[in-house]
This record gives sequence, C-alpha cells and structure tokens, in this order.
Amino acid sequence: MPTIQDALDWAVDQLFYASIPEERRTASLLLAHVLGVERTHVVAHPERELTDPEIVGYREAVNRRAAGEPYQYIVGKQEFYGRDFEVTPDVLIPRADTEVIVEGAKRLWAAMPEGGSPWIVDVGTGSGAIAVTLALEIPEARVVGTDVSLEALRVAQRNAERNSAEVRFVHADLLEAFAGPFALVVTNLPYIPATVVEGLQPEVRDHEPRVALVGGPDGLDIYRRFLDDIPRVLAAEGALLCECGFTQSGALERLAAERALRFVDRLDDLQGIPRTIV
Repeated sequence: MPTIQDALDWAVDQLFYASIPEERRTASLLLAHVLGVERTHVVAHPERELTDPEIVGYREAVNRRAAGEPYQYIVGKQEFYGRDFEVTPDVLIPRADTEVIVEGAKRLWAAMPEGGSPWIVDVGTGSGAIAVTLALEIPEARVVGTDVSLEALRVAQRNAERNSAEVRFVHADLLEAFAGPFALVVTNLPYIPATVVEGLQPEVRDHEPRVALVGGPDGLDIYRRFLDDIPRVLAAEGALLCECGFTQSGALERLAAERALRFVDRLDDLQGIPRTIV
C-alpha cells in the first residue's frame, strides 16, 4: 500500500505542474483533511500506509485543487477572526482583510453613548462571518444578518450554530426589510467592476459566486442603491462601515457625501490599502 510519503510526492508533482502555489504545504494540508488528522501527524508519520478509501479521497481532493478549485471549498471551512466558518460555493470565502470591519466596528461601538440603539446589521452577510463574529465580540449587541441568497443564509445559520452565536438572519434585498434605527451597519457588498471580472484569479473567477462579486460596470451600482436607503435606517449617532475595492475609496466617499453621510475614517487592509470606509 502507498505510504503518506508516497502520496505526498505524487500530490506535490500534480500541484506543481498545475502551477498551484505552496504545493508542498497544500499537499500536506489536503492529506490531513482527508485523514481527519492535524498536519503535524502527516509530517511526523511519512511511513504510515494509506487505505484504498483514503487514497481515492486524496486523489479527488488533489485533482480538485489542481483544477483551480479553492482549497477552502475542498475542505469546507475557512478561519476568520480566530474561528472556523463553513464555506461552500454558495458564499464568498472570508478574507483576512475583511477582519478590518470587525476591528473598526468594535472601536466605534465602544465609543457610542449609552442608551442608543442596540442593533447591528450585516448587509450581504454571505457565510455570516462578520455577523457571527460581531455577535461574539460585542455580546451586548443584537445582530442581524441579511442576504438575497437563501443558500447563503443557510450556511450563515449553520455558522452561527457552530460558533454558539445569537444572530437573526433575514432573507432580504439590502435594507428593504428594516426600519431601523441601527447603531452600526456593516457590509461587504459586491464591488468588482464587470469589466475586470474575467481578469481575476481563476479560483475567484470560476468558483466563487458571481452574485457576491460583481457590482455593475464600475463596481458601485449596488452600493448606490444601498447608500440611497442608509439615511432611513441609520441611527443619528450610528455609523456605517463599507468594504470596497482598492481603487474605489474616493468614489465611495463621494457617493456617501451626496447622501448627507459624514466621512469619518478610512481603514487600511493588511497591505496598507484603504479597504473599509467609515
């Protein structure tokens, strides 16, 4: 029977020729997933023989990754803010850059006057990573997550249960289901221009849901509709945090100003690029 080392050698070759980055690390992580063990076990036991079902499962996982499918969809999870979240092709894969929204929301909440609205809404919640994280990090808040996709909401609900978070999820297009007032509105709406989507990495372009990616010709069509409705639901002392593309912060600030929203701050991502507008 092939050993762990035999399987890893084969997988590294497959991933290398498919131009998958970090092929050795990816090969060992996929094998650990198939075996149901930690990666350290794979590294420490190269002599272990694999069973036929394990070989079949590993070949399938490696071939999927070699074909460009994101690692997170293969293993069915992604870490966000130190917690594991289920991900499926019905939702975007949470990115570390989006954790900036959580950090900003926590600071804003701490500075709000007592006696205000206790409500936070995450619009376009997807996997529920932001909503669930805020419910756990700000336990005194009441958190709602909305999405136009019922499939995404099912994933989000499972993530709330998985992390023992109290979040109410609502099927709605943007803010249509709410009257407010909300202390915080957070969102990572689709903002990729339709003109550039074909130039995205294959993992994103071919596998992540287009409805959660593309925001019209300039990427801001959905944000225009969203911002039109914000004054109706945002509390007087409330704040809005929006993630945007790395070239869109100025345009998004202008759109907000046209709707009588006062600019507060720009929050940089891990590369120092303005990624979230407050």
